[in-house]
Amino acid sequence: MVSNDIGNRVSTVVTVVALTTRIPPRRYPFQVVVAPSEANGLVVPSVVMGNQLLTVDRERLLERMGRLMPDQMGQVNRALRVSLDL
Repeated sequence: MVSNDIGNRVSTVVTVVALTTRIPPRRYPFQVVVAPSEANGLVVPSVVMGNQLLTVDRERLLERMGRLMPDQMGQVNRALRVSLDL
């Protein structure tokens, strides 16, 4: 989830960002490559696609797969700022 913590606690919907396991040969500033780790729950290298945001009903989220480390979330935040021109 990339929506803010307060909204995540009280809203029936959350904003998420798409991930892909297809690592593109050319990287864009709205993409973040994430290596698999126990903390994030990934099993293969993946790319956070900052240009693909989705708002979904909380009920569609079955379980937390993992969590990005603060430095990785910083990279995702920068990618979102680029994608959204903030």
